[in-house]
Amino acid sequence: MNGKQLRVIGLSGILLLVASLAVATVSAFPDDVIREKTFITYYIDESQPYTDQYNVFAYSGIHWVTETSISYSINSNGAPAGATTAIKNAFETWDAQTGRELFNDAMGTASRREAGNKFDGKNVISWGRLGRNIIAQTTVWYYSSTGAIVEFGMVFSTAYKWGIDIDGEEPAYTLTGKFDVQDIATHEAGHTLMLEDLYMPEASALTMYGYGAYGQTYARSLGAGDISGIKAVYP
Repeated sequence: MNGKQLRVIGLSGILLLVASLAVATVSAFPDDVIREKTFITYYIDESQPYTDQYNVFAYSGIHWVTETSISYSINSNGAPAGATTAIKNAFETWDAQTGRELFNDAMGTASRREAGNKFDGKNVISWGRLGRNIIAQTTVWYYSSTGAIVEFGMVFSTAYKWGIDIDGEEPAYTLTGKFDVQDIATHEAGHTLMLEDLYMPEASALTMYGYGAYGQTYARSLGAGDISGIKAVYP
């Protein structure tokens, strides 16, 4: 991964989200180059205290230019029951902080063959096999000349257990030995808007903080820096 190696610890560890950059020339767009940016989630044995009041964000400069809301579809094969609602809630968390509807409320249903790691003209969220110790990844394809996003995809690994807040008990809801779908999806949805990971301890309760853990739910709610970021990019 860009020549960088990470020492990976066991299942009790913490998540580290790392972005990698690749370039691909696509014949369907002969006048430009499509670049691909992928955000990957790994385990490492590290933790930080947190606060949600740190007002900082990191933005890549890549952006959506469409005036219509962004449509996406979900391939729920391998996902826990109720995952589609949790994912919709994750995207709507960002929508609630903007002056327009970024994401279409009407989610589509992707086929079992469609996946979030394929460049196919569709914004797909799916569950599937990922590399060793990777639990989730988001990929965004965009034009190199303008920075305009063409497509995004998201994949959650079937190698790990996932859970949702079935009874709507948040914040009393607890989850043991599983990753909360809405929590991780809210972070990944931030990447589809090209907000970057943050790693300074002061930002450790923000949704875009680059660490997470089993049972974590705080990333469902945006912190000060997350809100500032989305309003700066999509007022």
